Amino acid sequence: MVAAIGPWVQDCIRMIDSDGAYARLKYSGELGDQPALDMQIFDIVKSKWCEIRNAEMEKKYGQQASGNHKR
Repeated sequence: MVAAIGPWVQDCIRMIDSDGAYARLKYSGELGDQPALDMQIFDIVKSKWCEIRNAEMEKKYGQQASGNHKR
């Protein structure tokens, strides 16, 4: 299972910025032009990435630090 989503994870990490927002898209055009399946998987990966980053920031700086990373 992990091997099957590995390429999506790599692509998603390349596309999001330090706040977890999409800094760019994989395919040309707007967000609505992206393949729906890809975007569903990217959103799952991004959500998990944000959870991990929030936990890191809360551990490092305390509870107030999680406001920058949107889930």
